Amino acid sequence: MQIQKVGFRYYKSIGDQAVELDFAKRINLLIGPNNAGKSNAISALVKLFEKRANWRQTVELELHKRGAENPPMLNIEGIFQGTTEKQKAFSGEVWRFEEQKKPSLMWRNPFDTWDHYKKSNLKLAIQETYFQSGVSEKQWSETVSSIADQIIKGWLYEFTQVVSIPAFRRISDGGYELAGNGVVPLLAAWKTPEIGKDSDRSKFESVQQFLRQLVGMPDAELEVPPEKSEIIIRNSDLRLPLLNYGSGMHQLIILAIAVLEYSEAIICLEEPEVHLHPRLQRAFLNFLIDKTSNQYVIATHSPFFLSRPSECHIIRLWTEEGVTKNEVITTTQQSLDILRDLGVSASDIMQTRFVIWVEGPSDAIYLRRWIEIAIELGLSQPIQEGVDFSIMFYGGRLLSHLSLNHDQTEVEDALNVLPLLPINRNAAVLIDSDKANKSSELNDTKSRIIDECEKSGSLHWVTEGREIENYLPVTAIEAAYAEKNISLSGLKFTTFASIDNAIKKVAQSSSEKPPKYADRKVYWAKAIAPHVKTIDQLDLSNKLLALMQAILKAHV
Repeated sequence: MQIQKVGFRYYKSIGDQAVELDFAKRINLLIGPNNAGKSNAISALVKLFEKRANWRQTVELELHKRGAENPPMLNIEGIFQGTTEKQKAFSGEVWRFEEQKKPSLMWRNPFDTWDHYKKSNLKLAIQETYFQSGVSEKQWSETVSSIADQIIKGWLYEFTQVVSIPAFRRISDGGYELAGNGVVPLLAAWKTPEIGKDSDRSKFESVQQFLRQLVGMPDAELEVPPEKSEIIIRNSDLRLPLLNYGSGMHQLIILAIAVLEYSEAIICLEEPEVHLHPRLQRAFLNFLIDKTSNQYVIATHSPFFLSRPSECHIIRLWTEEGVTKNEVITTTQQSLDILRDLGVSASDIMQTRFVIWVEGPSDAIYLRRWIEIAIELGLSQPIQEGVDFSIMFYGGRLLSHLSLNHDQTEVEDALNVLPLLPINRNAAVLIDSDKANKSSELNDTKSRIIDECEKSGSLHWVTEGREIENYLPVTAIEAAYAEKNISLSGLKFTTFASIDNAIKKVAQSSSEKPPKYADRKVYWAKAIAPHVKTIDQLDLSNKLLALMQAILKAHV
């Protein structure tokens, strides 16, 4: 059985609604206010690994509401691997098990109904495995509990190693512990490993490289003196003890060493954000995902661990009348509920890190496609809309009523101008030049916006051609119209041409008159964008990569 999900019910504050961890993801984020049940979920997972099939043997204080009538119960979902010929026929299927009071066990395929277990091949395979053929329904019902214990015991012994790093951590003497004891001699052993432990040197290099990135010193080196009493950071000729770098650096060294001590394990982290600046929190999350092989269950109060949602299974926890409730976060509204729980407002985080202002929705469609291409070609690190940036519309002629000036006292007629930077200080504006030819000048509004961007440090992108559509390859336009049974063979679309005028010239030699692009811009943008495969038209590549680099560098 390849376990994919594990859930717990009736354990401490967790009641009849299971807190369910998804190990198809690298990170399980348990996020919510104090006393929401995050630590209880971690405690249940650690106990499951330590006690295996005996994990239900709890002390009174571990029982839900201290009541013996509600013993801990387990949910497991995973891929069934059969051994006999009959079992192999359905190996690879996802099956789910939820422990019940009566009956004590129920099986189902997650995509089927609960009574599927009564007639499934899985039931037949279990009968074949544990009993003689021809077992009656009565015998099956009487022995289902003992069958469950045997199966679950087998599954749990396939479960990977689980370790827990507590919230209180500090570097101290003694034998190595995840909370920070014995970190200095362990780091020394990694730097100069014994014969047969040569791979430990790569762990030391990972810790050192991680710290180089965080402190902004690419040549810094970690040293441990012979007495192994402290860690020293050497940068060029300057050697300083780790104590000189503050408690945040201590935390990072403890955490980095702890997660590198294991591989292919499940590591539970309690409040890794303690003493860490938001930038360091994000950097640590990236380190976990990109530089280690473990899976993680992280209990946190910090919204900054939400920065890579695609790799995370995010569970919001809260309490109602002392009982833990939870929901898996899949929508923007649910993410906002988390921020509300943590007391975070939009003025604290500015929503996303960067806002791109474009004229309208068709511009946004093309921009998203160009960003996809740049990432696919490896020209930029990945960026994600809704996390790293948002696209907003300024509505063409309304640009004259907008301002990107930090100081509105410098804006003429400020009462009739809407400032954009308070929405997000990290901003870029994409503007059609509307030039009829290369020597044409920009109008006063566009010149003002450019001047304000330069003063405020915001990025401005004025199209080299007439409009954003002039970046489109002719082949992409022809292919999109061909899909609608409209031929634009021979289309010529130059730098300062109007797309409708270019299409009109083709139509003059055709018996069929194509519909105007301007009448349905979003419709045609959606049709054209999938056919765009390059970003080498005019100055598109340079402008796009400059924009993506600005997004990557942006901080709240």
